[in-house]
Amino acid sequence: YGDNCTEACDCAEHGACSYSGACNCDQGFWGSRNETHPECANQCPGVISRYNHFPNVTIPCNGHGNCSQVDGSCACERGYGGAACEISCPADAAPAPDTSWEGQNVVCAAVIGKYPGYYGRRRAASGVVNVSRVNISNNTGLKLSYHLEGLPAGTSGGLHIHAGTTCSDPRMVGAHFYTPHGVGDPDPWQAITYAKTSASGTSSGEIEISPGFGLEPAGSATVRGHSVVVHLSGSSAREPTNRFGCGIIRCSLVDVPLLCSGNGQCNEEGRCDCGLGFWKQDCSGVCPQGVDKSVCSGHGSCSLSDGLCSCSPGWAGMECQLECPGNVGNPVTLPCSGHGHCLLQDASCTCINGYFGESCNSTCPGFDEHLGACSGHGSCSRTDGTCSCQAGYFGADCQGECPRTDGLPCAGHGLCRQSIGTCACDYGYVADKLGACTTECKGGAMDPCAGHGRCDEAGECACIPGYAGDSCNATCPGYPTTPVSYTHLRAHETPEHLVCRLLLEKKKKKKQ
Repeated sequence: YGDNCTEACDCAEHGACSYSGACNCDQGFWGSRNETHPECANQCPGVISRYNHFPNVTIPCNGHGNCSQVDGSCACERGYGGAACEISCPADAAPAPDTSWEGQNVVCAAVIGKYPGYYGRRRAASGVVNVSRVNISNNTGLKLSYHLEGLPAGTSGGLHIHAGTTCSDPRMVGAHFYTPHGVGDPDPWQAITYAKTSASGTSSGEIEISPGFGLEPAGSATVRGHSVVVHLSGSSAREPTNRFGCGIIRCSLVDVPLLCSGNGQCNEEGRCDCGLGFWKQDCSGVCPQGVDKSVCSGHGSCSLSDGLCSCSPGWAGMECQLECPGNVGNPVTLPCSGHGHCLLQDASCTCINGYFGESCNSTCPGFDEHLGACSGHGSCSRTDGTCSCQAGYFGADCQGECPRTDGLPCAGHGLCRQSIGTCACDYGYVADKLGACTTECKGGAMDPCAGHGRCDEAGECACIPGYAGDSCNATCPGYPTTPVSYTHLRAHETPEHLVCRLLLEKKKKKKQ
């Protein structure tokens, strides 16, 4: 290696020397150069020859994981654990690697996660790519049915199968996977892209790829076990950071129970870690989805305990599909203009004290940060913002105070008219100069003017004919002392006798 190819490189016959002199170890080997060992001198755990057609091709980690080029440890695929990925989850009933699947219905899928080493500012990609056989021009090809999330809105990038069989080491993902049939055969993946993403960063669709690929475990062009890479818009081999998502294609027969229902990964404890959008112990539960098939409409997270959506601030509904009124911030930090709570059932706002309106964006009359709405003397309707004043206060903002005596509105002997703030005094009382009902009519509030007169605004009695005295309790000489009949009174009633008749009617009702 080197500028003049004069430097020696020792990869222990298990690797290739790069231009810089570093070894790229073969699959199944690892190690750094030191005083006693060359590079690539160490064998990974669980090395086997997996394919009968290619006995010299060795695979580490018992064919169920990837070997780290740094420390030689195995990163096991879903369903397997142990130092050499020799332990399988009890639910894993996949057929043996060399079983022929020709003519049988096979299900293959790659669960997309973060691309190894991606350091961009976007959150990790997620989704599922299902791979199936399809007939193209009387030849067998592949169909990729995909649903992707977490991508930039309004963009499209590459969706390709790569030569590598790992998503843990970016150096091992490799380039596009295909088998040229002749010199100069074009790369079939160059023109393959996913559909333009929605406003929430999701993309769904189907892609058919030209013949030459298969799902057979022992086939030379089988995609089983290979990496599926999701590229951002404008991605290229020279810009590896545009590799955004990655997943490994796993296959099984349809009539064989899928590990974690095909929707998750089995951890070392034999439990399922469900993928995005799935829940229940076996990952068979599907989380609520929005109209674009995104989990919780892209505005929340799905609970792994009950499958319900926990909506982000500013969103509501069973699928987090309802936007709350008056959202503040981008992303949303406060719904309802920051002055209320958004109900999860229907995305309606319940305003805090002092605010009203559909989005809680209007201030109630007489609002004060310390006193609250309605000058602190009433309650504000959260529908139309009108104040209902407490007893003793009036006005649109409840700022006006009704006449009081000893702290009692209307001296405790009347009701305050909330429209104008004056007292309507109880029977037997009249208002004083300040407007409070402090003056008791002559003869007492229980029997003002002894029932023989009218109490005027000063509390004095204006007696009906035949009666005299401050409280109309004295009978004039020569005036009949026998009771006057009701019929006689009505027959000879004059405006002056009206009060007398009304008093008689009142007494008659009390006796009944």
